[in-house]
Amino acid sequence: MDTGARTVNYVSEELAMWLTESGITSCACKATVCGAFGKCTNIQKCFAFDLILINELTNVNFKLIAMKARVITTDYDVIIGLPTIWI
Repeated sequence: MDTGARTVNYVSEELAMWLTESGITSCACKATVCGAFGKCTNIQKCFAFDLILINELTNVNFKLIAMKARVITTDYDVIIGLPTIWI
């Protein structure tokens, strides 16, 4: 979870490939995303998918339905942004 991702969620290019191989269709989107240190990148692809988070302490599942995410180059598979955190 990243409250610095103020407007959207993100997925890594690696996870985007897995989503595609699993039959999830990407959608075209055009945006420019700038990181905390000023490096900006252009976004061309987005996904909408269901994400299940598992609380390992309570063994309770929490499902985020139709989560939308932009594809970026990152070491993190999923970055859950502020709008989703505050649902």
